[in-house]
Amino acid sequence: PVYNVEKYLSQCIDSILAQTFKDFELLLVDDGSSDSSPLICDEYAAKDNRIKVFHKNNGGVSSARNVGIKNATGEYLWFVDGDDFVEINALEALSIYKDDVVFLGYRFFDGVTKDNIYITNLTELKGETTEQINTVLEYTMVAYLHLFGSAWSKIIKRNLVIANNLFFQEDISFKEDELFLLEVLKFANSVCVCKNVIYNYRRVASSLSRNIKSSYVHETIVRKCLNFAYQLPLNAQLQILFKKRFLKNLILVYHKNRNEECNLIRQWRLIDEIVDIHESYPSKESRSFVKSNKLITFVFYILRKILKNK
Repeated sequence: PVYNVEKYLSQCIDSILAQTFKDFELLLVDDGSSDSSPLICDEYAAKDNRIKVFHKNNGGVSSARNVGIKNATGEYLWFVDGDDFVEINALEALSIYKDDVVFLGYRFFDGVTKDNIYITNLTELKGETTEQINTVLEYTMVAYLHLFGSAWSKIIKRNLVIANNLFFQEDISFKEDELFLLEVLKFANSVCVCKNVIYNYRRVASSLSRNIKSSYVHETIVRKCLNFAYQLPLNAQLQILFKKRFLKNLILVYHKNRNEECNLIRQWRLIDEIVDIHESYPSKESRSFVKSNKLITFVFYILRKILKNK
């Protein structure tokens, strides 16, 4: 997906064209860019026949990725963002895997200072049975940032996506990666972890995930993520992890609601639910929340105990 990334696009494309593994296709989907990104795409396509360019009206990153899915012919899909870049041995390192979903190592760096923020230190894992897949998912959720929810940190078999009609939801711009992955995992028969650090993610201030406009939208999507997760054959530990993930997101919804509109009825409802989940699945975030809202949460604890006794 390409949208107004003229500053970084050449670095991204060059890193892919420099791959030691040569048998690939590169689909550049220009999502209605208003800068020179479309011209850059066309110039590269004129020089390398492995590149296909698609120009479309602006519809968001999900619609751009869906254009890629529909036009791809390769065995695997990899959703590289236009302002990031990959190591030159990335495809060679990934070519040895035959699993439906492959999680991969990455470097997370500051787009301004270029300083490293986070670098994975992964362990090779493989899952083919339900129990083994649960082990891999637990590992990806607990051990590393961004490894579970991001589209760019994994490759996915194209036939699995096409056969099950799986596409990104185009009406949202938050956690669309996670919703897509959860749907993919429903049909995946094997997953694995590649320990190689092969992706370079650039943190920029305009990230959509940090600019969600409405707490109502935020809440709706995090609830949908939990519902999608619970459709998977999760073991008890993974159910707890997803519940804690949901609890963390619900606390973020609470703070966002307070900052943007302070709907008191909704705030009380959110507090009630947060306290209720915290009683069964306490986490670092929920303990901090309860501590910083001592009086309010104490009232909910007392009311709940009274109601339970009755």
